[in-house]
Amino acid sequence: MYSIRQFLLINLLIGVTIIIGFSIMANIANEHGDFSLQLDAQLAMSAYTIESFLNEKSDQSTLQQIQDKINDIELFKQEAGVTDNNILNSFLRSVHFQIWNKSNKLILKSYHFPKFEAAPYHLGFDQVVHNGKSWRTLTIKTKSGFIVRVMQLNSFRMMVERQLTNDSIVILLIMYPALGVLIWIIVGRGLQPVNRIAKSVKRRKSTQLKPIKIEPLPDEVKPLIDALNGLFEHLNDTLMREKLFASNAAHELKTPIAALKARVQLTKKQKDHHLKENIEKILEISDRCEHIIQQLLYLSRTMPESAKSIPELVPMNQVCDQILDELKSEIKEKSIKVVKKYDKDPYIKAQPTHIHMMFRNIIDNAIRYSFPKGTIHIRIVTESNRQIIRISDKGQGLSDKDKEKVFERFYRVLGTQETGSGLGLSIVHQIAKIYKANISLENNQQGPGLTVEVTFFDEI
Repeated sequence: MYSIRQFLLINLLIGVTIIIGFSIMANIANEHGDFSLQLDAQLAMSAYTIESFLNEKSDQSTLQQIQDKINDIELFKQEAGVTDNNILNSFLRSVHFQIWNKSNKLILKSYHFPKFEAAPYHLGFDQVVHNGKSWRTLTIKTKSGFIVRVMQLNSFRMMVERQLTNDSIVILLIMYPALGVLIWIIVGRGLQPVNRIAKSVKRRKSTQLKPIKIEPLPDEVKPLIDALNGLFEHLNDTLMREKLFASNAAHELKTPIAALKARVQLTKKQKDHHLKENIEKILEISDRCEHIIQQLLYLSRTMPESAKSIPELVPMNQVCDQILDELKSEIKEKSIKVVKKYDKDPYIKAQPTHIHMMFRNIIDNAIRYSFPKGTIHIRIVTESNRQIIRISDKGQGLSDKDKEKVFERFYRVLGTQETGSGLGLSIVHQIAKIYKANISLENNQQGPGLTVEVTFFDEI
């Protein structure tokens, strides 16, 4: 199982380690020169301190007494470079000195100072290798003519730098467990809102789709809550549509099925000469049931989620011609004349099945409600950023009251002899909403009939 807390803990520790590691290396690189300067300053202080005790009156016996006392100090009897746990003792043993008189004769030195055959001729700081050991030296000449050289092993300098680095690493390692516990606690507190959300969702019943309300809510978690609440709202709308769909379907199918049942029962009682008439009625009612079921299926396919697939460029002239070919028997039955006028390249970016369903319903309504021997006009206008499709019939038109309600499911205009499901324009309206198309219904200004105008914009 994937753990956010464990992921953050490991990656934060790795990140802290990398940052501190680079900081230590950068600090060592930057302070290496400063550290060397500090040790050089200590060498200079030692040299000038020795100079302050030397003068022209310093005779050989006095210097020999000083040499004997230096040789009796146990600390200085250990060889240079030997270290112990006391860093101060190690530092004192690391610094050595030699003094030459005006005749370049060695007159005074520390206990284990390397024996050089001649007095140094180079004044100032220098690097000297003697008996395989590297030394940092400082040579000065006093006013009374003495030459003083102080020296320090470079290995000691490197040892001190390494020890400082090791101390930093040890401190980091000691801090690691405490840092890990601290990060674990902080991340846990930061994830508490997520845990509260999980518990809230877990306690919900399957029918409880109200928005989640948890306060206070971090900004990082808010998009998750918004997404969940959006999902709950979508599920709630879907369930409500399903309930309404089932209720409406049951209501609309109840009447024709009851009529069908009554006709069948009546047919059983009638004599043979009434049989043909009843069978025709049964077929008519069956056709109506089939039409209602087909429209209900169309309606279920026009839900917003059905438009999530990639849209295509749909040629509207071909769609209209295909629909007219499918409905040619109905057109012929009512002797209707169809007048078409298409602009060049009338394409719409949408799902082909949606566009076909939409305009089949519009053209089917135009045929149904047109008077016999009427005319249907189909006009497709292509503009710079939109496509306009106008379909006009020669029927009785719609009242203002009916215009407001015809897009409702199962609404049928009274006073017409045409049978239908009352779902056609509801399907048209649903598809128009999916593609943000404008749809208008206007009675014809010249003569009877209705014009349905649908406008699709290039940006969906």
